[in-house]
Formats: sequence, structure tokens, C-alpha cells
Amino acid sequence: MQAATKLDGDTARRYSNVCHEVEHQVTLMATDSGGNARSAVRRIFIWTLC
Repeated sequence: MQAATKLDGDTARRYSNVCHEVEHQVTLMATDSGGNARSAVRRIFIWTLC
């Protein structure tokens, strides 16, 4: 499988060249001005219409 990421401002796009479900795991991380850090993991599924 080949995948690509396109960043456009605050948007990230994932692309695949396979004709079935592909799972991506995205980890979001943030730290506030007080040094408190949080993270969240999201599972993203994409399909290519073939």
C-alpha cells in the first residue's frame, strides 16, 4: 500500500491506492501555557472508490 499526506493549513488529507479499507492511527498532542500536556489517539478508516 502506498499512502500520502497532504497538509493544507489546518487540514491533513490521507490518500491510498488500494481498493479496500485502510486504517490510519492519528495521535493529537497539545501542551498549554502551564505545561499541562494531553494527547488523544484517533483511528481513521479510508476507502478508495474503485
